Amino acid sequence: MTSRDHLRALVDASPVGALLTVPRDWLCDVLSSAGADAAPAIVEAADLTVAEFGRLFTRTPSTVRLWCEQGKIPGAWKLSGKQWRIPRQSIEQFRQKQGAPPSAAVPPSTGDIGDWRRRKVNG
Repeated sequence: MTSRDHLRALVDASPVGALLTVPRDWLCDVLSSAGADAAPAIVEAADLTVAEFGRLFTRTPSTVRLWCEQGKIPGAWKLSGKQWRIPRQSIEQFRQKQGAPPSAAVPPSTGDIGDWRRRKVNG
């Protein structure tokens, strides 16, 4: 199957009138290798949701949505005009804008709000 055939199959599998979101680099690869026999590799991963981005910065989805609306996250865009999506490249750009060291690892949360309340009352 050629790259063009692969792209055609992707389009044909979609409902009529559907908006298709594909990474630009992937599409450019498909178009540039239109005569090649192999289909291009699928891009490493999709854009992040506000919840996924929020976990990286220990913030709630509502805070991340506000940042998106204020233009604080480079490249953030709305999927079907409703849900925000954030390109993975934006993570490092956002860290730099915030003054955080590059690739700073943020440990995942291990507790819940109840743990914090119990420590505060008992502490």
